[in-house]
Amino acid sequence: MFTGQRRYEVERDIIRATIIEAIGQGWTLHSVSHGGGTLTTQNSRLAVDAACECDEAHVFFTRPGDEKRAWFFVVLGNSGWDVIADYTLSLDSVITANDDLVARYEAEAEEVAS
Repeated sequence: MFTGQRRYEVERDIIRATIIEAIGQGWTLHSVSHGGGTLTTQNSRLAVDAACECDEAHVFFTRPGDEKRAWFFVVLGNSGWDVIADYTLSLDSVITANDDLVARYEAEAEEVAS
């Protein structure tokens, strides 16, 4: 388990990588909703900042020409590498594209704990 600053860095990196991957797969960043409100933005840096402002957040995406939204749910403060707690199935390929990154952080956390 990561603690303090390292956990925060890992969480931000995974959130950022997931947003970038979603955009790369044709999704459009729409908004971030958390306990403090909703930020509508297509700026990935602002979205990461907003997702990290509270303990929980939803990051929403749309696709051009499609009415449906997709999202992933962020829960901060656990182990770090497990920051994405849930997501819509339409983002499955986005989430799995980051499996190596998450696995690397999980292994690092286990090494730190031992």
